[in-house]
Amino acid sequence: MKKIYGAVFALFFAGSAAAQGITGDWGGTLKAGPQSLKIVLHIAAADTGYAVTMDSPDQGAFGLPASSAVYRSEELTVEWDELKAVFTGRVEGDSLKGIFMQGMFPLALNLGRGDFALRRPQEPKPPFPYRSEEVRVENRKDSVTLAGTLTVPEGRGPFPAVVLVTGSGSQNRDEEIWGHKPFAVIADYLTRRGIAVLRYDDRGAGASTGDFAAATTEDFTRDALSAFGYLSVRPEIARGKVGILGHSEGGTIVFMAAARNPEVAFVVSLAGCAQRGDSLLLMQNRAILTVRGMPDSSVDAYVGVLRDIFRLQERYPPEFLRSHRDSLAGVLFPEGPRASLPAPMRRNALAVLTMRQGAWMRFFKRHDPEPYIRAARCPVLAINGTKDVQVDAAINLGLIRKYASEGGNQRVTVKAYEGLNHLFQHAETGAAGEYALIEETVSPEVLEDIAVWILGTVR
Repeated sequence: MKKIYGAVFALFFAGSAAAQGITGDWGGTLKAGPQSLKIVLHIAAADTGYAVTMDSPDQGAFGLPASSAVYRSEELTVEWDELKAVFTGRVEGDSLKGIFMQGMFPLALNLGRGDFALRRPQEPKPPFPYRSEEVRVENRKDSVTLAGTLTVPEGRGPFPAVVLVTGSGSQNRDEEIWGHKPFAVIADYLTRRGIAVLRYDDRGAGASTGDFAAATTEDFTRDALSAFGYLSVRPEIARGKVGILGHSEGGTIVFMAAARNPEVAFVVSLAGCAQRGDSLLLMQNRAILTVRGMPDSSVDAYVGVLRDIFRLQERYPPEFLRSHRDSLAGVLFPEGPRASLPAPMRRNALAVLTMRQGAWMRFFKRHDPEPYIRAARCPVLAINGTKDVQVDAAINLGLIRKYASEGGNQRVTVKAYEGLNHLFQHAETGAAGEYALIEETVSPEVLEDIAVWILGTVR
């Protein structure tokens, strides 16, 4: 799972009396051909001026800070240097009518006043009926220090406990994404139910040390086991009652961790992948294009191109693929359905062909979770949403059940939740563009089922 951060900072400019009419939230839709993007400007008063930030919820971008802003004679000009974008608009009553230009392409953008604040009703708010402690976990093998938060229920204990492991991409301890904090919500819920929870920033993210860009799923598994080891010896934690819960890539890591350490008491896999990585990527592209309404013939053709690209990347180094790009394009897009793919899809495929693959991607595409699922002997809870377009529920839950059974593990609970997406939100289509627009962070049914299952498993 990938997220975009925007740090908010104040932008000061003259004319505060005149600018009183510009403060507040302004929202509208930017239309570029068939694509529409919601845009929100937040303009707030500061000590001597105003702070301006932008949200693009459909792209998962929030709080993008402008590099300059000027408001004179009811005309506002805002610039974002990093985005190479400028908005110029004039206030007309409750409307802010103007032009948004990114690069060389001006587009009409008319904004209206409104309350566009993100609603996250499940986000935990103090005071909390439990103890919270900032901790440091040492992965000595990799010389990495993980910064995290340990929440412990009220009472004497000892308590059962669980480590939370994030999905792909650089994540903080709350697994913060599109304005949601799923791990903060899960930790709060489980701790209130009597389960201690340790969540931590990924290596190289937040307050943790280490090089995230150079790490693979193997490295993240060692981080998870380091957190497990730390939690297991805490005096308030019940011996033999510590498990690991992971989401997305973390839901695959839990099996790797359990296979390597038989002391893991249980694992919870939230949308964990049981397919080989390259197969998952093909499935994801198929599901995402289908949800976007692409014709089946185009979907089949594009997925076929990607499959061939993955094979080429296995056989040849990136330098060869880049230098032979044009000749390979003729092989990838011969006459027929592939040649009829829209130009943007062909360009995107060629970009994938020639892209430099980091350590994580090289490992991920070749990684097969099967042997780890077979080797895990502890109780397993594996769940998915039926509208998950990133990890298909039917395919992956079926494989988890199959591999675990063939490995001799009969203590496996598998459940698919109707209408939930990859984040376990109730969704319309399951597309990633919906994540930010849904107020729910994690389905209450999922939270309750996890708590009940853990407590029943460790009793």
